[in-house]
Amino acid sequence: MLLTKLFLLFFGNNWRIIMISLVVATIFWFFNALNKDYSTRLNYPVEFNFNRDSVVVVNKLPEVIPVDVSGGGWNLIRKTFLFNADPVVIDLNNPTETKFIARASLLPLVREQLSSLNIDFIVSDSLFINIEPRTNKKVRIVVDSLSIPLNANFRLVSSISIQPDSITTEGPKSMIDTLSNDYPIIFTQKNIDDDFNKEFEIGFANRLIRSLPDEVMVIFNIEEFNRASIPIPIETTNFPSDSSIYLKDSIIQVYYTTQNKDLDKIRESDFSITADLNMLNKNDSTIIPILIAFPSYAIDIELQPDSLKVVYGGR
Repeated sequence: MLLTKLFLLFFGNNWRIIMISLVVATIFWFFNALNKDYSTRLNYPVEFNFNRDSVVVVNKLPEVIPVDVSGGGWNLIRKTFLFNADPVVIDLNNPTETKFIARASLLPLVREQLSSLNIDFIVSDSLFINIEPRTNKKVRIVVDSLSIPLNANFRLVSSISIQPDSITTEGPKSMIDTLSNDYPIIFTQKNIDDDFNKEFEIGFANRLIRSLPDEVMVIFNIEEFNRASIPIPIETTNFPSDSSIYLKDSIIQVYYTTQNKDLDKIRESDFSITADLNMLNKNDSTIIPILIAFPSYAIDIELQPDSLKVVYGGR
């Protein structure tokens, strides 16, 4: 408010004329300045022309060429505005074989495009290019059954189905050639306790590698298993009928693992265990018991004791 009062005090009603005069003077100075020569650095746009169907651009292509130029102000302004800055177009006839464009090759292209300016210097020594042939490779999808994070006491009861069981990878040749023939499925779930049917996304650390398809389905069935035991009479073979030689223990404990649903099925008659005197270890008078028969749904069978003591009559 104070500044406004001071302005009106000094200039009165002539302030509009003074403001117009300042604007005209500024415009006059600006146009006069554009008639002079200047030096500056331009980041001039560049484009590369090549067939992209069978190749992959590994590193981002340069988008500008830093150029030191000199010339009239008007020309510099025209080349600075995007709508008038037609890019330098570089044709790549063999893009996978061309690794760089040297400064000497850039100079005539830039001069042609910036003919109204003096090209003092191209700042970049070279424009580097990394383009590779596009190739593909078939990769098998694998699941390590031991790596499946099942809940305690649960086990696989089916084969592992992978749909599809392979993928086709596509990308730059140098990257595809280093890929393993197998792609392992990594489980993020924990404590799986139910039949499994889930899609897994196939992904690679490098964004330039694609997978076709990019998802696979993994399916398998599991059941809960538990440990149990049962006493089984031992059958003897080749022992004398007069009982002059006999086993110290006539019963052996059989430990086994089976599905919960089969626990009630196990019977003593399902097992057959024998001790053959012809297999006697004379050093310690023991025989290793032999498991002859057992039910198919009993696994991880263990006999306790794992050796049987032989007793001689009269001792």
